[in-house]
Amino acid sequence: MVKQGEIFFINNMRKLFLFLFLTLIFWNNAFARKTGCEGDCENGFGTWTYTDQTVYKGEWLKSKKHGQGTETWPNGYIYVGEFINSKWDGQGTLTFPDGATYSGEWSKGNMNGEGTFTWVNGNIYVGEFIDSSRYGQGTMTNADGTVEKGIWENGKLIESN
Repeated sequence: MVKQGEIFFINNMRKLFLFLFLTLIFWNNAFARKTGCEGDCENGFGTWTYTDQTVYKGEWLKSKKHGQGTETWPNGYIYVGEFINSKWDGQGTLTFPDGATYSGEWSKGNMNGEGTFTWVNGNIYVGEFIDSSRYGQGTMTNADGTVEKGIWENGKLIESN
């Protein structure tokens, strides 16, 4: 035979379980990672949040990043500039997590053309890049004031001028 106290206990446990279950569902929905598009991510201006929380905010064409936009990664990288077919292409600036920056021309996601790379330690390279490497005519001004000017290949000065 079930006693009155046991019924009271069982009913309260059911209510507690239901309360905890509903709280868990609400909490999970309220703080779930938001992914997907806000705005027009087909042919217009929209913001896309990826599952890793990388965010692109800018222009879209045929569901690809195309035109001006900003891409921000949770690890601190920020690219602001032009996109063609979802790749960095045209003029843009990439800021690295440590504060270094590259500002200049991009092609198919790489530093290609004229640009300026500034390191956190104060070194600055102004010149040509191919496939994200110093390549061609350029000038490196080091933080200590020394200057290296000439032809660069694969990130190294090969001919001073």
